[in-house]
Amino acid sequence: MRIIALAACLALQAQTQSAKLTAQQDALLAARMKRSQEIYEYERLAWLATDRLMEKKPDQSALGMWVEVPTDGRRFIFFGRFKNELDPKDKPDGFAVVYGFWAPIGNPSDVHEMDMEKEIRNTPKLFQELPELADAAALARKQPSSLNMGWNYSVFREEDRTITAYLLPANSENGIVPIGGDFRVSISPDGKKVLNTTTLHRSFLKMPTEPPPNADKSKPVGGFHTHTLQEDFPPETDVAVLKLYSSKGPHYMATRIGLFCFADNTMYYLGTLEDKKK
Repeated sequence: MRIIALAACLALQAQTQSAKLTAQQDALLAARMKRSQEIYEYERLAWLATDRLMEKKPDQSALGMWVEVPTDGRRFIFFGRFKNELDPKDKPDGFAVVYGFWAPIGNPSDVHEMDMEKEIRNTPKLFQELPELADAAALARKQPSSLNMGWNYSVFREEDRTITAYLLPANSENGIVPIGGDFRVSISPDGKKVLNTTTLHRSFLKMPTEPPPNADKSKPVGGFHTHTLQEDFPPETDVAVLKLYSSKGPHYMATRIGLFCFADNTMYYLGTLEDKKK
């Protein structure tokens, strides 16, 4: 991965018209961008709801993880934990919810505390989906990390009833956009079995959010990385992370079929890598 000046990015874009994808590729890219937005909203709500929860000085012994469920125009986040060896033997198994918040889908920053009794009564399907998504999240979090970090995660029910989990390194370093070190995990519908694990990047990179101190401040930096060549389209996590960490400037990604640029909240396909070398 290398950081390149915005002027170089714009020069590259100016000399090459946006290339065309097939109708099928367009549909696949649109689906991937939709999932990128969902990951962003999941992670953003988790960050903000956790802050709200900590203000309540909760009983930490009742907490261990969170799970989100979207329904009826809202995204709900539940905090709780699974039974452990210190609990009474007669305590029920499964994910025990103790706190909940929600935000409108499309606006994860507008966080509201949940009226648990009201939602249980009025939105029963929330709690029908929750146990299997919680099992899937707990299972995915067991994925080993070579970075010595915990995981930020998101889990989604697919149309075929399988569950997809995304694992992002839990970065705590200021001033960087963390790219890579992430996984996509496909899990059985009941949340109990890993079906497939995909490594989304070949390495872990730290992209500065601001230009170096001696750089021309009138030229914000853009990013360019090439460690995503194993798939046709940029990983769903790339756009989610760029939005989460408010990355400035355009970001270029080389994939198996060519070069993409994410700028102004839009993904552009610029053509094959062979074309760029001409």
